[in-house]
Amino acid sequence: MKKLLSAAVIGVMALALLPIHSFAVDIKQDSINKSGEINVNYDMDTEYTVTIPASVNFTDSERAIDRPLQANGVRIDDGKALNITISSQNDFQMKHIKNSGSGIDYHLMINHTIIPDGNNYNVLTVNAGEGSGRTILSFVTELNKDNAFYTGNYTDTITFTVSVD
Repeated sequence: MKKLLSAAVIGVMALALLPIHSFAVDIKQDSINKSGEINVNYDMDTEYTVTIPASVNFTDSERAIDRPLQANGVRIDDGKALNITISSQNDFQMKHIKNSGSGIDYHLMINHTIIPDGNNYNVLTVNAGEGSGRTILSFVTELNKDNAFYTGNYTDTITFTVSVD
């Protein structure tokens, strides 16, 4: 039984390898029109890869950290743009994990300009036909022992949202 089933599967797979011809027009010796036309098409789907930073970890000695934000292989409709916006869960403040009333401010900068606090700020745009885009996000904090009242972890979450508009 297994041999019969294996043979059937192999037979079906072999048939799938045979070329299939589809003719749009038959032209014969007595046809008045001796030419034919076909349409040649390729449908390209929207495609892109956005690479966001994995993490940012401030230390006592590292208070300014640069991270790349990239968009590659951008194929979108003509007249549209790939937009990447950010939102901060805590309005650009790292909150103490156990005491949310305690926090440490930080700023996000692009090209030495501070991004205003708030949500949905556009940090990268790649227009149709450009193919790729890149920017450096600079995370900067005024971290010091005087404004970190509790030991432990201070954290914030930045959300990157990608849209084609």
